[in-house]
Amino acid sequence: MLAQEQTWFGNEQWKSYGIQMMPITPSSEERDDLPWIQEMLPEFNASCFPDQNCKKEGWSILVHASQASLCHVKEAEVAILELPESAFLAAGGNGHSRTNTLWWIATRNCI
Repeated sequence: MLAQEQTWFGNEQWKSYGIQMMPITPSSEERDDLPWIQEMLPEFNASCFPDQNCKKEGWSILVHASQASLCHVKEAEVAILELPESAFLAAGGNGHSRTNTLWWIATRNCI
């Protein structure tokens, strides 16, 4: 049997990870447990950042939200502040706002 990692809207690995994380809301804490984030983030990150479309289309927002969940809060905050507003209006950013994403980052349980 052959398994493929893709979505109906593209076969980029970052789309497969990102679509599972949409949207980022308070209930995402129940959906996205830390062991899962720790497991998937290295591959999500590695597939996203070499491809400029990941950032342009807003999927990197979800990478940065995941980084914050693993207590890389400052790194995530800086990255979100550097994104163009258009990233929040594109496919991967749709449903997120800079304000909502910064709220998510600021409310992670990190010491």
